[in-house]
Amino acid sequence: MDLLIVRHGRAGSPADFAKSGMSDDLRPLTVEGRKRMRDNAEGLKAMVGSLAAIGNSPLVRAVETAQIVAKAFGKVKVEEVPDLAPGGKRERVLKWIAQHSASATIAVVGHEPTLSALATWLVSGLDQPFFELKKGGACCVRFEDKVAAGAGELEWLMTPRQLRQMAR
Repeated sequence: MDLLIVRHGRAGSPADFAKSGMSDDLRPLTVEGRKRMRDNAEGLKAMVGSLAAIGNSPLVRAVETAQIVAKAFGKVKVEEVPDLAPGGKRERVLKWIAQHSASATIAVVGHEPTLSALATWLVSGLDQPFFELKKGGACCVRFEDKVAAGAGELEWLMTPRQLRQMAR
């Protein structure tokens, strides 16, 4: 199984959005963030070809990012995975990942530092992340046999700029 771990695209400033009085969970991608994410998604498609499913955090910016990625890939099942939100339980995310076919390529969309901690845990079994995904960036963790903490291999890590270059 290949697991793409995708950080949501650029969203507006948390401080500016707070002035609206709405919860930060509702903070959307910016117009520029949506445009760049469309290009990033095309880069992801150029790299992996197809996706079987996308799990996303329930926060608006992650939902919007997952929708952009799904549109780039065509018909992809998109599902809300509440534990991809900040403070979620990685064991529950792992359970969601493991329910998919061993031959599938799937993606999760969420937030930092949750995603880099998840990737590190899946690759090494360690708790402290050893890298940070940039907004709109992604990495791929491959599981040869069983899907478990420490069983994955980091196949690649791409910045948003690198993904956009892959789309060209």
